[in-house]
Amino acid sequence: MSVHNPVVTITLACLYGNASAKRLMKFKASPDKFEAENALADIMEITKFSQIKLQIEYYGRQGGRFLHSDFITDDDGFSEIIKCYKADGVKHEDTDDGLKTQFSFNVDLKRLLTEIEIDEHGHILD
Repeated sequence: MSVHNPVVTITLACLYGNASAKRLMKFKASPDKFEAENALADIMEITKFSQIKLQIEYYGRQGGRFLHSDFITDDDGFSEIIKCYKADGVKHEDTDDGLKTQFSFNVDLKRLLTEIEIDEHGHILD
């Protein structure tokens, strides 16, 4: 799993106090009531939307109707978190058992890791 994968970076954001990341994870008072599949589904929307966004904007540059796209949601946590991810490329590769898709993201870690001191950013990036 890439260190830029949203699962990794959002988990780090929760550990470092990002309120939006915590809302996205939907933590409960009792750990038994935590719905991991719900949180994971929301996190995976970042990569799903990124693929669609890249396609829409690619077709827009080729003369299509839409040049830009945005994800609209009433989930405050998600709407803040998705702003930290900018997909800048997608690569599709045929494999023996299907299709492998690889995304490249620019992740705004300073925005995600809100409660961290500036001098600590370098340690985390390493």
